[in-house]
Amino acid sequence: MIIRIIMVVILVASLPTKSTVLTDFKNTLDRTGNPKQFKEYDRYQNQRFNPFFDLGAWHGFLLPKNKNTLGAFNGPMIIAQEYSLFIASQLEKL
Repeated sequence: MIIRIIMVVILVASLPTKSTVLTDFKNTLDRTGNPKQFKEYDRYQNQRFNPFFDLGAWHGFLLPKNKNTLGAFNGPMIIAQEYSLFIASQLEKL
């Protein structure tokens, strides 16, 4: 019984004190970019861009970073065996 009371107290204490608005989390993950090389890394040797991959897909795309790339499929990244690489800065532009 005491364990249940403690669990309820912990649960209630962990609830947010103010209402969370969806706009508070706008663009939490940056999915924009225009890759210029097959592999692009940041200063920590992590991938520079975070393309959107559908669940189970072997390729992903980036959102346009600037107005020049609007209407394009930017930076298609493919999974080549266990490594990922970009095949172009833009696959197609409408």
